[in-house]
Amino acid sequence: MTAESASLSSLSTPLSEVDSTDIKPQLALPRALDAALFFDTCARLSNELDEAVHQSQVSMLPGFTLRPKGNERGRFLVIDLGGSTLRICVVDLTGDGAYAMLAENSWVISDTEKVIDAGFFRMIATKAADTVGHLFKQDELVHTGITWSFPIEQSNPDNGVVNVVSKGYTLGADIAGQDLKHVFEHALLKTGGLHAQVDSIINDAVAVYVSGLYTHGCTFGLVLGTGINASISVPKRELGSRLTRDHLDRHIGDEVVLNAELSFFGSSMASHATPLDVAMHRAWESDLETFPAHLTDTFGCFQPLEFMCSGRYVSELVRLALVEAEIFSPLSKGLLVPYSLSGEVVCKVYESNDLVKSREIFLAEYPDLAVQQYGEYEYAIIRDAIDAVISRAALMLAAALVSTTDFIRQIHGSDSPLADKVGYVGSLLRHFKSYRSKVDFYLELAAARNGRPKVDLVHIDNSSVLGAAISAGSYLETI
Repeated sequence: MTAESASLSSLSTPLSEVDSTDIKPQLALPRALDAALFFDTCARLSNELDEAVHQSQVSMLPGFTLRPKGNERGRFLVIDLGGSTLRICVVDLTGDGAYAMLAENSWVISDTEKVIDAGFFRMIATKAADTVGHLFKQDELVHTGITWSFPIEQSNPDNGVVNVVSKGYTLGADIAGQDLKHVFEHALLKTGGLHAQVDSIINDAVAVYVSGLYTHGCTFGLVLGTGINASISVPKRELGSRLTRDHLDRHIGDEVVLNAELSFFGSSMASHATPLDVAMHRAWESDLETFPAHLTDTFGCFQPLEFMCSGRYVSELVRLALVEAEIFSPLSKGLLVPYSLSGEVVCKVYESNDLVKSREIFLAEYPDLAVQQYGEYEYAIIRDAIDAVISRAALMLAAALVSTTDFIRQIHGSDSPLADKVGYVGSLLRHFKSYRSKVDFYLELAAARNGRPKVDLVHIDNSSVLGAAISAGSYLETI
């Protein structure tokens, strides 16, 4: 057995079982491909979700977004501010889950423009006026939905006080502590000449759920890209003392939409952590018995589920495996840089099924490697490493999907024979076909055991834009 195989086999071997003198090469069929492990993980995650919805103060976060009915109608201006992109659209909701995109523009926000002050909103208002054109009559009330990718404090679906931003932005003193509803309405009127009424402010994760429910009747919404998150709705009665009296009085309807903060779940998977997981995050070395069922202040920003199955960390685990295996001599200096291996390269190398193509892709990422350093042997090791990582990731993600849908069924008392649909966004699931097929494998296992159709994953196009429009339409029906 080679040293390289010994190193890589630790990908699928828990810390408690690693023995440097006797490691079995399980690269082709890592431990993750195990039905018993899958169902055990599902059960553990279900328990974590149930505990969190009733007890957690830092996950399953209740908001004021309304659960759509699917018959929302109207024309809406939508302003969607993501990480580095501003998108402005006009959307017609026509009811019955249908919509039309009447206008759409997007702009890249440069680093020098990432100062959220009054000037920033004047810039948005100018672009909004240019986008709207003649789609609204002069002096017509322009119903508006906002997708805002930073934390806000809400007391209604149509407002939000901003005190903090991230993703390279800074918050101007003139905007800090202000209600975005008033800030947007003022800028759109004074600079853009639009008589706007902000009817909804929603975050991008919740927008996936709202859009998926409106267009496809989805059970919950999933974001799986760099990280992982989900949004669901639960009966208000289930939250009990977690909702303040003020929240109960202000919240409209019987269902509360929750931002699940799904990435923070999965601490029960700690027994399946490997030395490579520890190299990426030292928290995996903690006493397993002390791990909380979900995020707590004690463990800070520890995200076990995200560390095992999201795009950023799947590719980092592969990079760590290749560094440990030392398959290249001399080793690429670029490969030693944390998070230098992208998910796109991992996907393309694994699915190329061709030595020459995969070598071109890999060497473009790490040009300090020589062509002769990447042969059939190295290609096989790289594919084995990727396979081991994505096999475990697929098991964990599928377990999260199954446990979440089962949890939602249980909390709503549903025994519907129809398939649960999960609306999702994220390039990892959409474009990494091998990863998706491994996820589907486990979803089929669960379907056979539960006697129900397989959970159906539905990509939601335009979710951040559509979600804001739908949310605005839902709120308009209540006022």
